[in-house]
Amino acid sequence: MIQTIRTACAHDCPDQCSLLASVEDGRLLKLQGDPEHPMTAGFACAKVNREHEWVHSPERVLTPLKRVGPKGEGRFQPVSWDEALDEIVARWQAIFAADGPLGSPRLRVQRASGAAEPRAPPRSLSTRSESRGFRRARYATPAAEAGWDAACGSVGGADPETVVESDLVISWGADLLTTNVHIWPLVERARDRGAQLVVIEPRRSKTAERADWHLRVNVGTDAALALGMMHILVRDGLCDRELSREGDGGLRPGSSARCCRASIPRAWSAITGVSPPTSSASPTCTAARGRPSSASARECPAARTAARPFGRWLSFPA
Repeated sequence: MIQTIRTACAHDCPDQCSLLASVEDGRLLKLQGDPEHPMTAGFACAKVNREHEWVHSPERVLTPLKRVGPKGEGRFQPVSWDEALDEIVARWQAIFAADGPLGSPRLRVQRASGAAEPRAPPRSLSTRSESRGFRRARYATPAAEAGWDAACGSVGGADPETVVESDLVISWGADLLTTNVHIWPLVERARDRGAQLVVIEPRRSKTAERADWHLRVNVGTDAALALGMMHILVRDGLCDRELSREGDGGLRPGSSARCCRASIPRAWSAITGVSPPTSSASPTCTAARGRPSSASARECPAARTAARPFGRWLSFPA
């Protein structure tokens, strides 16, 4: 008898999908997205859709493998879990005896899929070495948090489900169709309501092919484009000054004025490869729904359009 078990995806992914697993006699037959979950929406990504195949694959590695030759030769032999764990413990003990607790620093990683893991350090390591310098370490998250706080202040992130209410969706350096597939149906719903999708990235990604506007910036010039957009916000009076006065985030008045004076369209256009925006959009810059944008989108004035929603979060001088 086939059972359907509701479970969750364990991959390091912010979608945190709800899954339905079809199981018969303890064997996984199929995985599919839960149709009752608002973000999963009944489908799973290409990786998870095929997981039942590698779970029971005859090529799956089921035991620890120990290297038996010099590095690079690729010679390994299967060992039991007890043998593997005993050897790891013995080597750690030898390191601690020779170099003390700092001889093997521990780095912890907090995944996007939960907060329980980083709060549960291995007791065998904690009792011996935590008090002597073993610390939790996070690298990617603090950098992202610092950038967010500098740009947006204390405002939290947006609920992804509210994208359907957007008038303009900007995908900056994110190939949504490849890396965030569950946001795409919501983007399409927003476009059905009249929203436009602006994609900013150098390559012709799957998402860029389906965008209404594609700004093909030169590689590594995103900061110059952002400064140019700030210039347009100030020059054309697109900033929400009242909201920026009430908030505690954004750029300081003096620095914003200096940045914008230095980021005239002529300067950032030469750096980014995107032509300065004009007063009206060129018809050749738009794309029909579901069809690739024109190649001339590189020269289109979408920078002004893309800049508009950022105005409410930047604190510019009156």
